[in-house]
Amino acid sequence: MVNKITVVGAGNVGATTAQRIAEKELARTVVMVDVVEGIPQGKGLDQWQSAPIEGFDSRVIGTNGYDETSGISDVVLYIPGARYHDIERREALVLLALAAAFAGLAGVTVVRRRPR
Repeated sequence: MVNKITVVGAGNVGATTAQRIAEKELARTVVMVDVVEGIPQGKGLDQWQSAPIEGFDSRVIGTNGYDETSGISDVVLYIPGARYHDIERREALVLLALAAAFAGLAGVTVVRRRPR
């Protein structure tokens, strides 16, 4: 078991990923980060409160910033949250470029928060 895994993205896929990581006790702490205010906090609280019922001991934290990722995140997963099925090609390329830029910014932010 590692100390901390950070999941960037708290949509359906990101939240389910965080839940499965916690259920399998792959990390002592799972941090879910998302830009939408209140969503990661609510989902993280729901998942953490399910721990006694589901039988896992991992702590799940939801946040809108990267302060909770301070210390060392052993693994950082980036789960983009764009729906591509109804998007025109040009818009899909713009979304892909934005997702890549966000992934880069998220990676830089996480690295900056790591202790040397």
